[in-house]
Amino acid sequence: MFLIGRSLGGAVTTHLLTDPKVEASKLVKGVIIENTFAGISEMADSLFPFLKLVPSLKRRMMRLNFDSLARVQKFDSSLPVFFISGDIDTFVPTAQTIMLHEKCSSKQKELWIVPGGNHNDTWLKGMPEYAQRLQAFMKRCRGEETKKDQ
Repeated sequence: MFLIGRSLGGAVTTHLLTDPKVEASKLVKGVIIENTFAGISEMADSLFPFLKLVPSLKRRMMRLNFDSLARVQKFDSSLPVFFISGDIDTFVPTAQTIMLHEKCSSKQKELWIVPGGNHNDTWLKGMPEYAQRLQAFMKRCRGEETKKDQ
């Protein structure tokens, strides 16, 4: 089984993988996280910079704390993780996906920044390479890589 989370779905994926009640990491062969934010707090800072000036208001406004940055640091070190981000994402800054990749505890992690990719069209801008990279990642995770593929 693979988990694929895009944007908010990537945050849900990071939480699912680190929830001790779920034990999802035992079932998962690989994870793909695309255009995902480091945390709700970082997104609030990016979208509403004035909130930095009023921290008490920011704390009251934030009921959900999807802290993906803290969660990726708890990933099983053997879990393959593929991070994807568009280099012109105007909603979730690419720097946040890069931070997730850098802090991820997996020893089998990779990052692809899609040239010209925005938040909702990364797959389109990255084609056909997008499909090829996903297929190659999934093959590696399943141990199906042949000498020709390497």
